[in-house]
Amino acid sequence: MRISLNFKICLLGAIFLVFLASAECFAVIPLVEIGKVVNVYAREKTIVLALEVNTQLPFNLTVYISKSIPAIVGDKFNEEGGLYYYEARVPIVGKIQKGIEKGEIVYAVGEKKGVEVYLKLEKKAKVFKPKKQGQVIAAYEKDVQIDRGSLHKVRERDIYAVCNPEGKLKGAMEISAIGDRESLGELYQKKGPKIEPGDQVIYLGQRKYYGAGNFYGKSLPPSEKEKEEGMEKALQLSGLTTVLSWVFRGGWGIHLAFPNYIGEYRYSSYQDVKVTTYPDESRLTQNFCLVKNLTVNIWAPLWVKKNFFYPSWFSPYLGAGLAYFTGNFRHHYWVNYSSSSPLGTSSFWSETLTDDEGEEAGLTFFPAIGIELFPSYQFHIFFDAKYIYTPWIRGKNEKHNYQGWLFSIGYTQNW
Repeated sequence: MRISLNFKICLLGAIFLVFLASAECFAVIPLVEIGKVVNVYAREKTIVLALEVNTQLPFNLTVYISKSIPAIVGDKFNEEGGLYYYEARVPIVGKIQKGIEKGEIVYAVGEKKGVEVYLKLEKKAKVFKPKKQGQVIAAYEKDVQIDRGSLHKVRERDIYAVCNPEGKLKGAMEISAIGDRESLGELYQKKGPKIEPGDQVIYLGQRKYYGAGNFYGKSLPPSEKEKEEGMEKALQLSGLTTVLSWVFRGGWGIHLAFPNYIGEYRYSSYQDVKVTTYPDESRLTQNFCLVKNLTVNIWAPLWVKKNFFYPSWFSPYLGAGLAYFTGNFRHHYWVNYSSSSPLGTSSFWSETLTDDEGEEAGLTFFPAIGIELFPSYQFHIFFDAKYIYTPWIRGKNEKHNYQGWLFSIGYTQNW
């Protein structure tokens, strides 16, 4: 069996590429010696090191103690005789690292050319990612201090989950005061034992304070049977509203929609149902007329809601609210008579059979249920439903009200 030259070349090329990929996967990140540990002490549950190194280090660089234990570089506290002294912190991963002693060698990712050390700061150097994770420095009642600040791009109203070193959730906190390298927050959801120094914090998102947007709402269309029954059974609410929103700590919020949702039902009927001719050839015509109107307005609905799983991208909520209601109806049923004679004279008159009307205004209360998408982003999307039950509109002989679900979809832009 003969193998062509082109096939051999392709096969050798494929083997060479596999070799390069394997070499890249198993390549060892170069570590260069830069100094030593000169002191070791504990700060609550965190191990803090004093490092003496021969090159300046960027803040938050990851260095390695004895090539195996990572430590995060902090502040430089001294410089003397060409040596630099830094504080470093050993991250807690699982259990706290133990057994670090004075004199252990400090390494960094890079290379040494003569007496100069060139640090390697790309992704493989494992430079600590700011803001996303950190540690609790101190905690007292609801106040929690963490080791992330403005240099890590922490912002007010950032929300962090607080976990123990093993990853078990203890609660959630919201940042209220920010320093350069540390921030203070308030614990608002506590689940489990008290918060302690050394606990982990994980960034979840930022609470937006207020927003503005639009909602479009509409109730379900009436069925054919409901259309035949008329009045409130055949009425359908709808409206495009402007929405203002405010978001508070713990997933609580307020929505205000304006101006209103409106529903109208109108029915009229005019029928010639009876014509009577007399022996003298005079004629009497009876014309029956029916008009039925019902109007319902839901003005400025305002509701309070509680989001769950906040600030997750998918956050259902429950709420309750109130709105100003106005409504009126009229039910007018009458007969028009017209008569004519052979002499050419005619006359007209009418008789009212039913004439009832009423109007009402006041507050109406409603429950609400919905889903909010991306609540910690600048652009939010909402789906919700409100059950509207209005006060009765009473006339002399009859009464009417509206009850049913009002479904809405909308968005808000938030800050």
